[in-house]
Amino acid sequence: MKAEKLTNKKPHFAVHKNSRNWPLFRYAKEIVLISCSLKNLKAFLKIKNGIEPEKVRFTFPEDLSFLDMHLKDNPGVL
Repeated sequence: MKAEKLTNKKPHFAVHKNSRNWPLFRYAKEIVLISCSLKNLKAFLKIKNGIEPEKVRFTFPEDLSFLDMHLKDNPGVL
């Protein structure tokens, strides 16, 4: 929803609904990054709570080529 001022003199506003179509495959790849981030946060907390770092496993996506997609196809906020 976006509020737009109707006139400059009075405090009246109208609300308009805006929506966009974003590619689903992009969000599927982002879920992988979110999952890795949460696992890494959990690993970090284990180390901070006394577990030996050699016994903790950090994760990262094997295929990093999809990161280039974010530079090319970023709808962003205008």
